[in-house]
Amino acid sequence: MRSTTKTLAIGLLTVMSLGLAALPGAETQLSAPDGKPADMTKPVQVFILMGQGQQV
Repeated sequence: MRSTTKTLAIGLLTVMSLGLAALPGAETQLSAPDGKPADMTKPVQVFILMGQGQQV
């Protein structure tokens, strides 16, 4: 029973987050401040934050 509840909760959160992404104005385009395209040869740092909802 618990796995069904977890699956349902994950499914609902996924649907809700996809719905928020489809809101008008969500597709804002970032401008290049210097007018040059990004340097694709440089490495990128990615931070994955996991924790409570009160993260800042």
